[in-house]
Amino acid sequence: MKSMTMNLPLISSTQDLRYFNRRRILKALYFNEPLSRQDLSRLTELSVATVTNLLTTWLDQEVILESGTIQSRGGRPRVMLTINKAYGAFIGIDLGETLIRFHLFDLKMNLRQTVTYLLENENIQPAEVIDNIVSGYYELLTVSGYPEEKVIGIGIGVPGVVERKGGISVFAPNWGWHNVPLIEKLEEKIPRPIIMDNGAKAMGLAEQWFGVGSEKQDLVALLVGTGVGAAIIANGELQRGVANSAGEFGHTTLALNGRSCRCGGQGCLETYVGAPGIIQTLSEIAPDSPLLQGKTQPDIMANLASAAESNDKIAWAVIEQTAHYFGAGLANLINLYNPETIVLGGWLSKILGPLLLEKMVPYIEKYSLPQPNAVLQLELSHLGEHSVAMGAASLILGDFLHGMRSSWCVSTGFVNRRPE
Repeated sequence: MKSMTMNLPLISSTQDLRYFNRRRILKALYFNEPLSRQDLSRLTELSVATVTNLLTTWLDQEVILESGTIQSRGGRPRVMLTINKAYGAFIGIDLGETLIRFHLFDLKMNLRQTVTYLLENENIQPAEVIDNIVSGYYELLTVSGYPEEKVIGIGIGVPGVVERKGGISVFAPNWGWHNVPLIEKLEEKIPRPIIMDNGAKAMGLAEQWFGVGSEKQDLVALLVGTGVGAAIIANGELQRGVANSAGEFGHTTLALNGRSCRCGGQGCLETYVGAPGIIQTLSEIAPDSPLLQGKTQPDIMANLASAAESNDKIAWAVIEQTAHYFGAGLANLINLYNPETIVLGGWLSKILGPLLLEKMVPYIEKYSLPQPNAVLQLELSHLGEHSVAMGAASLILGDFLHGMRSSWCVSTGFVNRRPE
């Protein structure tokens, strides 16, 4: 069963205590269903009577369902409880640098519908993004046939720093965005609760709850695509930093006076291992290569992967050089944080990850210290292209599990606050 360890809040009243205990019960059931009231009592260390009392409102609202009985030793059959996955839905939006993915998940995070919009303008403006998100959101509801009033909330993963102090705004230098109040603008057009965070952090949450990091306390999840972002999870907690900008791994310096980066720096990791950096490497090695003949970054990466699988020497030269830089960068990460697991996710990892993985290992061993490297597991994400959208939806799920009060329901939208 999944551990129910939680950070203890400051409890100053009986109402606070009831609220905290409800959280414990709901989280225990969500990740370990089906459970009986006796099982919940054991997991939460609350009495059966307390569990029964605190479950009443959720059973009345049909957030939780009774789903049959099992025999117990020498007593009455135990009634089993489950989460009602049809109670409501979460929407996760992956706002990437080349496309926007819209995903509809039921209450148990089963994927029900997707919609994808391509972004063809490299310097896209906030108004255009807002229009695309609003349009995609309503298209998702239309094609799924799902009623808007049952949408519990919308999570959005974005390619930039999400400033959480003094109002939520987005700083995305790759697009030339500075302090864009994206949520405020979206809330004017979409009447549902919205939570927003950096895409890599959203992906890290999905990996922590539903992916290879589900049993790990010290994890780094890397989102690799046009850029490279990281979610650093230490002792089970996501590390945000003072300005919520922790994890900008792609902008760590790998080569002094190296390639120019769109952030304004030089020698950043992503200029060597992000898709544009790999394309630059290919063009330097073979300027006239037919592998460069693709309309999009994923097209060229797919060309490269296909050529490497056919033992093309140019393709393997590009992969070897990319693996060298990536391995050195990961060694720095290993030496600095000593994680138990590093998981590679994002669309580029899906295309080139299997080829890069084995080539990176010798370089990781070369540049990292023996002790932290000996305990490291390096894995590819199992969540595929859904990881950021699933993580974004998990932002809403997190509010559901940590903030649901008995008076909140899907008809009004219970998430009327955002985590600090």
